[in-house]
Amino acid sequence: MPMTSSRVLDLRQRSATRVSATRPRAVSESPSRRLRARAVRAERALRIEHQRLRTCEARLRDVIDEHSVLVQSEHELRAEAGALADELADQREWLEAVLDRMPTPLRIIEMGTGRVAFSNKAAVAMWGDAAIDDPAPESRGPVTDAAGRLVLERDLPGPRAARGEPIDTQQIECHTPQGKRSLVVDTSVMPPFAGRRAMAVVAFTEITSLKEAERSLKESERQFRMLADMVPQMVWKAAPDGGLTYVNQRWLAYSASTREAPLLGWAWVDMLHPEDAPALLSRWQESLRSGSDYEAWGRLRGSDGVYRWHLHRARPLYDAEGILDAWFGTSTDFEDQKRAERALEEANRLKDEFLATMSHELRTPLTAVLGWTRMLRSAVLSEQKRERALESIERNAQAQARLIEDLLDVSRIVSGKLRLNVAPCELVPVVTMAIEAVRPAAEAKGITLESLYEPEVSTMLGDSDRLRQVVWNLVTNAVKFTPAGGRVTTSTRRQGAWFEIEVVDTGQGIRKDFLPHVFERFRQADASTTRATGGLGLGLSVAHQLVELHGGTIAVESEGEGKGARFTVRLPVAPLPVVTHTEVARPRPPRALSRLPELRGVRVLVVDDEADTRMLVASVLEHCKAHVATAGSVAEALELMRRGIHDVLLSDIGMPVEDGLSFIRKVRALPVEQGRDIPAVALTAYARVEDQNQVVSAGFNLHVPKPIDPAELLDVVANMTGRAPRDDG
Repeated sequence: MPMTSSRVLDLRQRSATRVSATRPRAVSESPSRRLRARAVRAERALRIEHQRLRTCEARLRDVIDEHSVLVQSEHELRAEAGALADELADQREWLEAVLDRMPTPLRIIEMGTGRVAFSNKAAVAMWGDAAIDDPAPESRGPVTDAAGRLVLERDLPGPRAARGEPIDTQQIECHTPQGKRSLVVDTSVMPPFAGRRAMAVVAFTEITSLKEAERSLKESERQFRMLADMVPQMVWKAAPDGGLTYVNQRWLAYSASTREAPLLGWAWVDMLHPEDAPALLSRWQESLRSGSDYEAWGRLRGSDGVYRWHLHRARPLYDAEGILDAWFGTSTDFEDQKRAERALEEANRLKDEFLATMSHELRTPLTAVLGWTRMLRSAVLSEQKRERALESIERNAQAQARLIEDLLDVSRIVSGKLRLNVAPCELVPVVTMAIEAVRPAAEAKGITLESLYEPEVSTMLGDSDRLRQVVWNLVTNAVKFTPAGGRVTTSTRRQGAWFEIEVVDTGQGIRKDFLPHVFERFRQADASTTRATGGLGLGLSVAHQLVELHGGTIAVESEGEGKGARFTVRLPVAPLPVVTHTEVARPRPPRALSRLPELRGVRVLVVDDEADTRMLVASVLEHCKAHVATAGSVAEALELMRRGIHDVLLSDIGMPVEDGLSFIRKVRALPVEQGRDIPAVALTAYARVEDQNQVVSAGFNLHVPKPIDPAELLDVVANMTGRAPRDDG
């Protein structure tokens, strides 16, 4: 602001007064001189004051300018502050809107006071109105940690933030209005700013579905482990690189490992059989590379050190992105099946050998029978050769009968239907009869038969016929495998509570590897076409079974080939329980026709579809003066029954159109005067126990298997008539 003239004059006067007051007075100055000097000084002072005033004026103008600028700046700052406040309010509103839209419950708590500065809508939805002012609304229900331990209210994130404590991430389970929830509580701290306290930002992440999925996964895993432990296979899981990560209980038991220390990784390789390991591992590596299903056979060593065959299978498991995640596999024990396969292969081999041997053994006697029969029909043989021919035919026919009987015995043994006719019997005569039956064959080979008996051997309970069959089989076997000039010794003695029958020969002996198989069916040490002895390989097996049925044992010893063999039968002295049964008829030694009974006046009806059999039976009966009528069918036989009276009926079973079982049922339905009660005998090649039972059940009185010995047939007819011969004249 400019200064007025009166203000300037006043300032000059004041300045002059100050100058005159400060200058010393001269004693001898003239007034004019003093006045002039005073005027000069006043002017000088005035100039100085004027200069100072001008400076002040400039400074004042600067201050005024600065004040104007400040005022302007204040106006601008106020405007800017208002704009910033509006923007900050907008940002706060935007931030709160963003936080409210977050699905994660979020709360901001002032540390030190516990005041809830902010709760988003998700927190309010989770905790209700308590989320607005309660630092720990989750404590309104029981709260547990991940291990299930109870969490006190003071240990929850809100109260800890109120106390200003550092807070770690917590996993809790608590009750909310929506029910029980699993939460992960993450807490971060915002340091103080703008005069505000530090803030704790508490975020609650909902993991209820994850926990439920985890529990479901654990339950599924538990059920899987339980199921895996129950299956009969060894179940395992492998990583993508092929190392085992899980094995079931059966694997642990097989490998002698434990759940705490299982045989995982590649340690299972040590269990592989050295011969199988290369192929099995190669196949496993190929599957690991290609991702294809795995299947391989290999033997695994068990805890007992024994290798067993297993079938190993595995299939890859891929995740949602198609990445290989794991392998699931099984190892199934096939040792029993492998053994069964080997046994089946061996059985098939033995069967083939047996069939070939049986064919040979059946054809050989047939060759002699057919050959000598044709020679007899040609009438070119001398009387001596005719006798030899008949002996040969009879001997070979009996050999065939023995073969068939051995086969039937094996069938009865296999089916468990072979029974004993137990009665008191003298053991020494039984052994003697068996030896004497073999003596002709032994003498023909130049083999010496010796018999040794101790006086302590006495009576025992047993089936004399079957015991004789046992001894006959053993002695026959010894003679068969002993060369000319050899010796077969049979000794009978008592050893404590046992009778012992021992057959020792000086024959070819038995290989060590074949000793365990001596008593097996169809087993022969030499089954080749170049073998020196015949037979089906059934005799020793049948003897073994018969001895065991008597409660005894049979054993064999041999030092090896060329050193002979020793068979020892041990039979209990103590009585055996008597078995009630129906005995199967067995072939008996042939008797001479000169000792056969006379059947004069006995009327016999023979029914058989085979003309040769009818002719043979009729000839045998007529040789003893019986009257015989024959029929080739059931219809023809029934007609003969209606037309005449017969004393005995002999009928075949297997016949075309109508069999013997149907025939006997019709006979038993006839009137008494037509022969309803006639004694009936079934003559049949069906010789099993069940065949006999079926025959008797149908109405026959007796079952006689073919081939038929003439003397035995005549004895049967004589016994069935039960009366003196009658004259029809």
